[in-house]
Amino acid sequence: MILPVAVVCFGLAPLPAGPAATVAARPSRPVLPVSVTASTTAGWHTGEGARGELFGRLNVASALDRWRFAARLDTATFTSGPDDRYTLEKASVEWSNRSLSLTAGDAYVSIGRGLALSLRKDDELGTDTTLRGAKLLVHHGDLGATLVAGTANPNNVDEATGASIDDPYDLIAGAQADVRLADRVKVGGYATAIAFHDSMGLVPGDAYADRSLQVGVTVDAPRIAERFGFYLEAVRQQVVAEPAPADPVGFGLYGAATAYLGKATLLFEGKAYGTLTPLGPDTGVAAFDSIAYTTPPTVERVGQLLENPQRRIAGGRLRLDWRFGPALGAHASYGAFRDWQGYADPMSPADVRPGTIHDPYAGFEARWNDARSWAMVTGGYRAVLLDGPAELVRGDGHLEADIAQALDRRWSLTLHATHLERSKDDSQLAAHAVREGTVSAGFRLRPWLAAAAGYDYTTDPTQPERDYFHGDVSWDITSSSSLRLFAGSARGGLRCVSGVCRVFPPFEGVKLTATLRF
Repeated sequence: MILPVAVVCFGLAPLPAGPAATVAARPSRPVLPVSVTASTTAGWHTGEGARGELFGRLNVASALDRWRFAARLDTATFTSGPDDRYTLEKASVEWSNRSLSLTAGDAYVSIGRGLALSLRKDDELGTDTTLRGAKLLVHHGDLGATLVAGTANPNNVDEATGASIDDPYDLIAGAQADVRLADRVKVGGYATAIAFHDSMGLVPGDAYADRSLQVGVTVDAPRIAERFGFYLEAVRQQVVAEPAPADPVGFGLYGAATAYLGKATLLFEGKAYGTLTPLGPDTGVAAFDSIAYTTPPTVERVGQLLENPQRRIAGGRLRLDWRFGPALGAHASYGAFRDWQGYADPMSPADVRPGTIHDPYAGFEARWNDARSWAMVTGGYRAVLLDGPAELVRGDGHLEADIAQALDRRWSLTLHATHLERSKDDSQLAAHAVREGTVSAGFRLRPWLAAAAGYDYTTDPTQPERDYFHGDVSWDITSSSSLRLFAGSARGGLRCVSGVCRVFPPFEGVKLTATLRF
């Protein structure tokens, strides 16, 4: 009885007798939570060049106090054709507190609105580019800063084609700082530099001989007044390369202003780009041409097909959004641009003349059945007219529709449709028009199952077929795990996202994608 009395006298609860007392006295160790996401796509291509393929992505993430850890392992295995590849694609360690965040390894980086540096992921184009190195974020009161340095790390495997590349080892560094004034306006500046391992031109050169430097200023006032906000950015770019470029220095200006007028929202976006040089690695593989280090805002529709890069062009668009009520809204937009990069004169293809772009479009969004049913429709026509006698050399008509009709609380019918009418007139011999689109109709059983049948069509002479049919079934096992089966064929062709474009090959076969998170 002496020991328990002594313990109580010191203010401690008595320990249970026996061996368990020794275990209970030891300090507990923190448990390191681990999140694992495994995504696997198994596919079989039929027809010419038939092959099987297996793509895998294993994401592992964890956190402990102020530390975060993440890694991603990518695998690509083929029965024939492309080479197999197994890569530790992304890895990072991050430490953060209320004012600082320091990342070592892979990180996405965006400085400005893409005019200076934009390393990001884009699922539509199949690109995923990070900076492998160090990233420091500082937030202290009204001050903010970003410092980055490292090498470009794009995805090494293109799942659409099976092609693969090694890392380009382009060196990238950047700094950005801003200060908030009067709690309404942020004024900042930045500088970024890129040194290319491989030559930017057609003539091979020494490693890191080709370089670019971007410096700029930003003014960000999203709510400078109760009903008004704006953003401005100006950049100067200088490129050093062998052989020397014709226009080593370029300037760019981007701006946006938004007015909130009750039921109406008015947005104006404008751009004025001089001889800006598009920046990206020279991989020598067409499937990776969409990797870009800078993405100047196009001020056009996100999916608009663009032929010329964002240089030697100026103009803007005005968009009006009107809410008729909580369940009905409409929008209308008109853009006008002067493109000095130019287009071939159909009467004299060797001559390139500036053009004027007109881009109107409009649409509406309606919801009913407590927002379980909806209809979103948008359409427009983009025209390019050559200088001199007004002559239409490019035409892009488009119509998009996304419709869902709820049958009850769980069942609904779905319809997705896109239609494009594109015309191109380069010469009297090369003029052609292309009609293409996609229609997909199906049903959804909330919250687990969705199925659809689809039809793609195209008159593009570069595509092997005119008609493509497919079926698609998705099963959401949980809110974070799913299975998807695609069977049939899908058209290929040019696809653009925010001014970055690439050509996708058509697909015919079967694909099963499983995403499991635990």
